[in-house]
Amino acid sequence: NERARFATAVALALRVAAYNRQEYIVRVGERADAMYIVRRGIVGVRGVPFSCGRFFGEEMIRDGQWRDYSAICATFTDLHVLLAVDLRAILAESRFPRSST
Repeated sequence: NERARFATAVALALRVAAYNRQEYIVRVGERADAMYIVRRGIVGVRGVPFSCGRFFGEEMIRDGQWRDYSAICATFTDLHVLLAVDLRAILAESRFPRSST
């Protein structure tokens, strides 16, 4: 099943990052080069609290995107991080023709 293999490849590419309270994860005007999934903690994204399982930064899927918002930690926060370069490498492997479109 292509969908399951693609999800597994993305899961294996995820990195873990930890941030302190009041630390910025992204800032307005930065290049969108990663997407984030909250593992633990609370992150303020566009003034909305994001907690476990919520994600942001999906605009990194399109090349040349810039952040039009900031994300700041309200608490100590652990995140899964998917870098755009890693996603492109997964798609370039040509093992996922339907996922690449």
